[in-house]
Amino acid sequence: MHARSLFRGGVALVCCLSPPATAAALGDVIRDPAATDALPAAEVSVAEWRATAETVELRLPVPAHSEFDVWASEASLVIAVRCEEVPAGLSALSDAVLGPVSVARTDGGGFTLRLAWRHWCPVDVEPDGEGGLRVTVRKVYDECSEPSSVAPGVSYVRVRRADARGPVVAHVLRLEPDRVDLELRPVLARDGFAARETVTSMARRRGAVAAINGSFFSPRTGEPLGVLMVDGELISAPLFHRSALALGGAKARIGATALGARLTLQSGETYDLDGINQPRGLNRLVLYTPRFGPRTGTPSGGREWTVDRHGVVLGSGEADSDIPPNGRVLSAHGQAAEWLARRLSPGSRVKLSLPLAEVWPGARHVLGGGPALLDRGAIKVTAERERFRPDVANGRAPRTAVGIDPDGRLLLVAVDGRQPRYSQGVTLEELARLMRSLGASEAINLDGGGSTAMTIGDVLISRPSDGTERPVNNALLVVRRADAADEAARRP
Repeated sequence: MHARSLFRGGVALVCCLSPPATAAALGDVIRDPAATDALPAAEVSVAEWRATAETVELRLPVPAHSEFDVWASEASLVIAVRCEEVPAGLSALSDAVLGPVSVARTDGGGFTLRLAWRHWCPVDVEPDGEGGLRVTVRKVYDECSEPSSVAPGVSYVRVRRADARGPVVAHVLRLEPDRVDLELRPVLARDGFAARETVTSMARRRGAVAAINGSFFSPRTGEPLGVLMVDGELISAPLFHRSALALGGAKARIGATALGARLTLQSGETYDLDGINQPRGLNRLVLYTPRFGPRTGTPSGGREWTVDRHGVVLGSGEADSDIPPNGRVLSAHGQAAEWLARRLSPGSRVKLSLPLAEVWPGARHVLGGGPALLDRGAIKVTAERERFRPDVANGRAPRTAVGIDPDGRLLLVAVDGRQPRYSQGVTLEELARLMRSLGASEAINLDGGGSTAMTIGDVLISRPSDGTERPVNNALLVVRRADAADEAARRP
């Protein structure tokens, strides 16, 4: 008996190939069995089969010296046998993962057996030494591809797992901390604060080595939700003290955030800011910067003061003020507006303290996300404390995460989901366990669902649950440090 294409010495290699690669390898051998004459259900036998919680083993008797090929897709396992005689007597299988068996004659002699399944599984097919094929389907598995080098200091692996709940596929990038020529940094979409752009486009535009999607954003306006600091510029304020990832210091860090921003008047009096480039709301004081856009877009009912880059008040208005290219606008409502109106006038001087970077000394970038997943190696999912909705906190979905191992290595992870035959996604607890199994001691969840995406270069390697890549507000890019420095120098 001989196996063609995928077998050497009777050892099955199909379990090492992805379904698309397997199909491509056998595309010149196996034709569509549906195009041939179907055999009645009693004309091929599965003489023996045994199902357990983890495997299904079956024996297919075939004539001696027959050649066979195997094709494992996401929908089914196909075994094509070239022989002169077709054995008789098909026995049906009954299993939660494996479905019905169908058989069809093939042109040129022989038959094709198709075994439907709920999702792809690793398969071993080999001659049993007694004139038959022994087929072992592994329903429970945990496999990791061999690491492949993306760039010096950056490697990629793909993880495939399955249990009774179904399959999961995760893409993992590992970054070495001592690569001084590489930097992980957040990047905003091309057209600014509330813009959207695919991760693939951002990676291509910046010449990234690799990339994943970043923080949450408003599906209505496109604005970032939560803290975002790029090259020391605070672009958006923390939300609900959610966890964030700090980059650019001696070591990446993950922790809860608070704005802590304060306005100090010439008199020494102070007032705490409630937000940066965010909706003003009732009784709130919000700072708008040129990053937000040309105008504040605020409604009537408040007071606004335009301030130059030296902290000098230039003028005031009620709403929708111009934001000077080198200045800022203080926008207040209710009690905040009344308090400031009694103290500010043109020519007054104010001082703004934005101490977020002081929380993590040396950090140049801060990206909000949440919840936290791991704390010193222990699973501690902080979804309730960080006020995430139940569907985010408890649902199974595509996920994006960043982890840090004890040696400071960074792990960028994208888990595909909402595709039952391929990858169902994970809960936050499952994501935390995955990150720990990959070696992370600290980890944070980022935006997920249809936003989850990973690229190597500008090639998308994850499989978005929407079917196409979703434009997002920002992404985390692995870039060469010289390119990052050039970009920072070009910023106003």
